[in-house]
Amino acid sequence: MAASSGFGDVAVTPHELSTLAAMEIYALGGNAIDASIAANAVQGVVAPETCGIGGDLFALVHRPGDAAPATLNASGRAGSGVDPSTLRRSGLTSIPFDHPASVTVPGCVDGWVALLGLFGSMPLAEVLTPAIRYADDGFATSVELAAALTRRRGRLEPAAPELFATDPPKPGVRLIRRDLARTLRKIADGGREAFYEGAPGEAISNAVDGLITAEDLAVGQEEWVDPVSAEVFGRTGWTIPPNSQGYLTLASAWIFSELEPPTDRIDGEYLHFQIEAYRSVAWERDDLVADPERIPLAPDRLVAPERLR
Repeated sequence: MAASSGFGDVAVTPHELSTLAAMEIYALGGNAIDASIAANAVQGVVAPETCGIGGDLFALVHRPGDAAPATLNASGRAGSGVDPSTLRRSGLTSIPFDHPASVTVPGCVDGWVALLGLFGSMPLAEVLTPAIRYADDGFATSVELAAALTRRRGRLEPAAPELFATDPPKPGVRLIRRDLARTLRKIADGGREAFYEGAPGEAISNAVDGLITAEDLAVGQEEWVDPVSAEVFGRTGWTIPPNSQGYLTLASAWIFSELEPPTDRIDGEYLHFQIEAYRSVAWERDDLVADPERIPLAPDRLVAPERLR
């Protein structure tokens, strides 16, 4: 993680350039939401193995004085052209890695617009400026990105040749993403309509053989929901309910606290307790995390002490 702070402004992201983008926005007078979106956009440019505009967005927004954080689920659903019965008849018994039906409507851009609309202080075009700059001018390929590109080359190179500046991908090599820069400019200039209802949305629909339709893309993917909470180590922890997997963190943290772990964090027992606490809840994830309208347990029950004991 790359962290930075100064004069009350804090940013923590998985990549140095994403953190620097957040601090840049703070320096221009932006607030935490403006900085977060700038960092998220840069992260999708410099570390596409972690996130991007084709993915989803979840957010917890703390406002002083509020009893609970504002909670945003901007994760898209399957395209309306996807039919489970048809998939089963084709022989599928699980979600495949790269089948067109596995792709959901992207929620990220709708999430940006929703967050800025309620809590931001800058226009979308301004907070996307750092991401567009890095996509246009280039950045050093990280060790993690080079490894991810090497692993997935067979699937990625035909559709995204700009990611492969060298053969094989090498850490430190300058990577320029001008196609992505053009798409980000369209979003900066035209908002969600330019992405979902413009050329990018059409390309998404074509890439998945029409299983995601223009009508699917026209529907906003953002939804404000009630958060899930649990008391852990004398504090209240908050997360986003399913279809997010965030409850696993709270549930495993609660179990970990009940085990009364050693205080020394490099003690082998401390690490062992952490691992086993997570394993004790992770095994049932696939049976509990689903479409919010179809989950078998109420979200609060997922972290209820009486269920976890």
